[in-house]
Amino acid sequence: MFGNAALHHVDLEMAPGEIARVLKPGGKAAFIDDLRYHPVLWLYRHIARRKHTLFEAPLILRDLEWFTGSFSEIKAETFDILNLMPKRKRVASVLTKVDDALLQVMPGLRNCCRYVVVKLVK
Repeated sequence: MFGNAALHHVDLEMAPGEIARVLKPGGKAAFIDDLRYHPVLWLYRHIARRKHTLFEAPLILRDLEWFTGSFSEIKAETFDILNLMPKRKRVASVLTKVDDALLQVMPGLRNCCRYVVVKLVK
């Protein structure tokens, strides 16, 4: 199962059980989603102030705790703090390296990344 920008639209109390229900034992799911505290996106959200669904809220890493009872394995990889220009390959490459270095030195910045990739195994 794969989802792109989906988790922040669902009820995180119910979603893990439903995802686990449709997966076979050992089945895998992966999701990529925005994180709440990326500085540029946080500012945009506070200016735009609109929701599309009842449960819409950008994720924080602590939200992944909802998945612990339903899955044998949960991994979260965060990326893109500075890199907001994926079309400029040379600039993006440099910013990705800086992002990686920042996250190595200051892992607390993971909550400030733009994206999280969540990998689940039932």
